[in-house]
Amino acid sequence: MQKAGVISRIDAEQFTAQGYYATNKPAIITNALTDWDAEQFWTAQNLALVLKNRQIPIAISSGPRFGYKPTEDPQNHELYSIEDMHFDSVVRQVIHPEGGKHIYAMQLSIPDRLPELREHLTVPHWIQEKTPAINLWFGHNTITPLHFDSSSNFFAQIKGVHSGNHVI
Repeated sequence: MQKAGVISRIDAEQFTAQGYYATNKPAIITNALTDWDAEQFWTAQNLALVLKNRQIPIAISSGPRFGYKPTEDPQNHELYSIEDMHFDSVVRQVIHPEGGKHIYAMQLSIPDRLPELREHLTVPHWIQEKTPAINLWFGHNTITPLHFDSSSNFFAQIKGVHSGNHVI
């Protein structure tokens, strides 16, 4: 029996058979990316080659935490700035950070902004939306504060390290 509050680690077949999606029950699906070429394609160096001069918006912060300040002004609530950069420059700065600057590509629509990446992923059959939002988040040593998303999410993390209470 599983302890209360612990997220189940299950395989994709169990996720479907046990109705996790329909009941909004969170789970860690251990074999969900087996039909992706994640190990070969989804590396920082390969993404830099494929997307090299693609201009993308990048969040820039003096620390690893990319958060928000309480304010009534929706135009002035980020604790980071946004700057456009070429993707290969982003990769260079993620691999070799400069001057304590932390950068994070946040919620980049793959179909709209990075269509070259679309063929390298498969939307799982249990995702019910006909056209789900498919986004790339890319950074190193970045922390996003605890938050709630109003839509259901299938979060696929290709690379990362669990450190204490967060994944980096």
